Amino acid sequence: MSVWTGTRCSCAKGPTYQHRVLWTYQRKGLPLRVIAQYDVWRRVKDKDGTVGWILDSMLSRGRMAVVAGRVEAPVHPAPIRRAM
Repeated sequence: MSVWTGTRCSCAKGPTYQHRVLWTYQRKGLPLRVIAQYDVWRRVKDKDGTVGWILDSMLSRGRMAVVAGRVEAPVHPAPIRRAM
């Protein structure tokens, strides 16, 4: 997973500036899965399954998770050795 780092980030239909912008992400830190790459562009998929192209420079290399549902899930600051 990657996380987009800007305050606003446009997601395009294809990997060039000439492609139409499909939508604009407005929340920093949204986890995105990189599913393809072309030059400086990355094809990403969000948690809802929406797919589009974003410049690589708009993504961080950090990992992020989304906790969904109504059950409490423990979150740990580091891996637990006995769990590996």
